[in-house]
Amino acid sequence: MNKRSLGGLAIVLIAMMAIVSMAGLDRLPRDVKRSVEVSASRVKSDRTRFNDARAGVNSAIGAEPELFRTQAALWQARLLQADEKLKQTEVGMARLLEIEKANKRGDAPKLEEGIRQLEAKRAGTVEEALNLRSEADRWLGYKRNLPQQISEMKSNYEAVHGFDIAREASAANKAMTDWPSKKADLESRTRTLEVLKQQAEEAWTSTAEARAKAESNNSSGIDYSMLFAAGEAIRGDLKELQRGTATMNALASQLYVGRDKVLLDIDDDHGIKEKVRIVETKYTDAALSNPQPTSKEVWEDVDSGRLADLKKSIGMVVERKPPGKYDSEVEKTLQAPGYAYIAPPGQANQYGGWNNGVWSWLPQYLIMSQLLRSNHGPMTHGDYYGYDSARRRG
Repeated sequence: MNKRSLGGLAIVLIAMMAIVSMAGLDRLPRDVKRSVEVSASRVKSDRTRFNDARAGVNSAIGAEPELFRTQAALWQARLLQADEKLKQTEVGMARLLEIEKANKRGDAPKLEEGIRQLEAKRAGTVEEALNLRSEADRWLGYKRNLPQQISEMKSNYEAVHGFDIAREASAANKAMTDWPSKKADLESRTRTLEVLKQQAEEAWTSTAEARAKAESNNSSGIDYSMLFAAGEAIRGDLKELQRGTATMNALASQLYVGRDKVLLDIDDDHGIKEKVRIVETKYTDAALSNPQPTSKEVWEDVDSGRLADLKKSIGMVVERKPPGKYDSEVEKTLQAPGYAYIAPPGQANQYGGWNNGVWSWLPQYLIMSQLLRSNHGPMTHGDYYGYDSARRRG
């Protein structure tokens, strides 16, 4: 190729580069530029919000040095750490803005990765200052309403001190006797509540001097941090005692209920749903006397991945929660309806017994058996052996 041709080619290439540049084909994509702008705006907003929150904390500490005596140094250290982290974010943002200003398409991956790292670094910096500002405001509010705070603390303590766990968890105490297998669990829960009572007693005792000073309007030397923390601890202990005994009683009530879920039908035309009959029987004691069975049929959504197995399970008990078990201990092994209540041939149990090769339900369990086995006839030895053989095979 002669010099004239090479010169012409160079001119063409230069022209093409100019066209590409003018057409914007070598510039950063708009979405990348927009991401940089949004990130820069967030960092700028972070600084403003951080400075405002820090100023609020410093103002509170300056106005009430005695109130924040035990916390001021710790809070300042946390603010300093958050500020350093925010400064690093600002430096990183400045670098990204320089790259964005150059406006080169090849820098897009670098900018995207830089934004990702920057967003991860800025997380939590402003929240630290905002949380401390909220904490400072809360303490100021406590001191303004100190007489009321002391009164509420005393009221909560008296409620904890007089809280009779045995009385409040009476249903659970009965269940410990009725269901020995659950005694260890319920006793463990009781001991946990007793520890809460002891913690509240210790919190109350440890603040005796501070409370006496507060009640006499003598604020010198009061450890507000310990006083406020003790008040919150006692209030929390009271709530946990109330919640804990309610939970124990709820668990105890579950022990007196038996529940069977029988799969009746599958509908896969309008989303996959299963029709189930839930037979629930409530008892008055562990002897399972005075059964009160109820039944309801409902449609429930199911996972599409279970469709094939469900179609094979129609007519079977797909879930069972026996009496003496918590709801969390539901059994999901497939069972023929009613067979879980039947004793092996030649034996009897609280539900009935065998008579001439046919299982006979006791009168009080007839309704329950009919709800479970509405489409089935009497059970014979052959039925039981067939069920038992299938169960053993899995």
